[in-house]
Order: sequence, then structure tokens, then C-alpha cells
Amino acid sequence: MQRIIDEIIEKLKDALTPEIKAFYQGDPIAPPANNLPCVYVEGDSQEVSAGATGTDEIVHTIGIGIIIDKRAELGKNPDENVSHRKLIELVENRDSEGLYKSNTIIGILRTNFTLSNIVHNQLLRVEYGIRERGDVITAEARVTARLSELIVVSGRT
Repeated sequence: MQRIIDEIIEKLKDALTPEIKAFYQGDPIAPPANNLPCVYVEGDSQEVSAGATGTDEIVHTIGIGIIIDKRAELGKNPDENVSHRKLIELVENRDSEGLYKSNTIIGILRTNFTLSNIVHNQLLRVEYGIRERGDVITAEARVTARLSELIVVSGRT
């Protein structure tokens, strides 16, 4: 799982810097406000099952989160609350032809589908919400990625 997390973090850094100020492995819980917006990548779970002859299929569930400071929007008119729109732009924005933009989380994952030949399948789910992290109220998006990998198992009887 660590290879996949490292690969995702590198791809995100390449595409989202300098707009994203900090990248973490694991949820930072209470990131400093001056590090927002930030991205974190964490391993949620792993399932192992027998695959094709001599292989195991491993399904990694990886969480990728974006955290944005929402405090500037407090007390403003609802039409001035742009954090949700910003999250959509960072996670799933598309161009005029309907293709995911290369500087979005989904665009990065779908363009780098095999993550350097580590995985052979992806299933993505996106959730949005608001959360309190220490003294900071945040708008957040979390992409849960189920990534399948086949590995060779030698000597299986």
C-alpha cells in the first residue's frame, strides 16, 4: 500500500503545487491554517483474495482529502460561499469537451490509471462536507479510491 500512497502523493504534488500549500500522508487532524488548502492521502483498508492462477488480487482502499479554510465565508451571503465550488474544481472539474482537467484529483488518477504499473483497476467515490478542525472551520472533499493490484504468489500449493 505504501508504494501506491507515495505514487499518488507525487502525482498530486506535480499537478497541484503551488495551489495546494501542504501534502500529508494521513489525515493531519488539525492542520495549521497557513497550510490550507492542503491535501492528505491515507490508506483505509486492504482486501486480499486469490486471483488468476499463481496470483493474489489486492484491493487497496485509499482516501484522498482536500481541506480548505472556510472561515472567510462565515457571515456572508450564501452566494458568496465559494469553498464548495473550489472543492469541485480541485476534485472533478472538466473542460468544455467533458474531459477531466489534468489538475484535478480525478483527472490525475484517471490519467495515471495504473500508477506506474502498480494497479489495474480504479473505482472512485467523492464526498463533500464541512468540518471543525481545532479553531478552523473547513470545507472538505474526500475521494475514496478502490485500487486493484495483482501480485504473483510463488510456491502456492
